Order: sequence, then C-alpha cells, then structure tokens
Amino acid sequence: QANTGKGSCDPCDPGTYSGTGAKSCTQCDGGTYSNAGASQCITCAAGKYAAVGSDECDVCKPGSISFAGADSCQACPAGKYQGNAGSTACTTCTFGYVSTSAGSGSCTPCKEGTYSSSTTQCDECPAGKYAHSLASTACTDCNGGSFSTPGSAGCKACQAGTYSLAAAPTCTNCIAGKVSGPGVSVCTDCVAGKFSFAGEGS
Repeated sequence: QANTGKGSCDPCDPGTYSGTGAKSCTQCDGGTYSNAGASQCITCAAGKYAAVGSDECDVCKPGSISFAGADSCQACPAGKYQGNAGSTACTTCTFGYVSTSAGSGSCTPCKEGTYSSSTTQCDECPAGKYAHSLASTACTDCNGGSFSTPGSAGCKACQAGTYSLAAAPTCTNCIAGKVSGPGVSVCTDCVAGKFSFAGEGS
C-alpha cells in the first residue's frame, strides 16, 4: 500500500492561523486578521474593524468609530458626529448645531426661528421672541411696539391703535381715550377737545 503521508505542510488560508504541529487552521477572532500562512492573527488598529475569519481590517465609515481590536464600529450617538472615516472618537456638536440621530457624519445648524438648548434638537422660539440667523443658541426678545408668533425669524410691528411691551406675543388695543401710531410701546392720551374709541390709531 502506498504511503499516504505528506512531504510538506500546506499554508493556512488568509483569515486563519495555526501553531506548531497543527492538524488544521483556526479562524481569526473578530477584531483580528491574518495573511496566508500565518502563525498568529494581527489586531486591527483603532478606527478599523474585522469580522471573524478576516484577511484584512475594514475602515469605519464617517459617523462611526472603533477602538483597537474591534469586530464592529460604533455609531456616534445623537448630539455627536464624526466626519472622517477610520476615526477613534466622536465630536460633540457646537451649540446652535444638532445631530438628531445616531451615526451622523456632520451636525446641522438650527434654522431661523429656532435655537438649540442641547446638541440633539432645535426648539422653536416662543411667541414674543425671535431668532433671525442660522445656528442660534438663544432667542431675542421683540422690542416694545412689536410682537411675534412661535418659531419666528423676526418681529412684526403693532398696528396703529395698538401697543406692546417687550417680548409680547400679541399687541393690545389702546383703551378708549388713548391712541397710538404703528409700532409703539405706549398709547397716548387724546388731546383736549378730541376723543377716541378703543383700538383707534392716532
């Protein structure tokens, strides 16, 4: 009978390894890789990952990160981002900018009429306040003589016959005997010899 022994050993496939005297090759663990004929697996660097039995490490996509020896990438949480591939840390959004979901590659500025009190959501300015620019971190009070509705990018002047104080959500009619022009914060008395009904302009 012919001898069935081998005169040489076969190299292990990429993604596997073996020690001395091995009868078979073993798959590399997740987070490691190997080339053909390897005696051990190599740990993936931070910013990369590898599944079980990999012959190379893949780079984490923007919006995700990894530590050394990772078998998968972690998505940046809401409120943080990472714009570069192969990264090891997420960056917190600057105030006025938000990322509303996990895995963001960038932060979005809050639109006019809104502001950010956190890095995960933009909130509407309340009535009587406004935000006229992108990426606002606070809303500004309307001046006396003007008003605004929720989510406003600016304030509107009160009509003649009405008035408002600062940060007013609406304008108020002047009482009878008082008048006002447009955009004023106080009504004035009718002069002697004249009168007015409530809400009349000057």
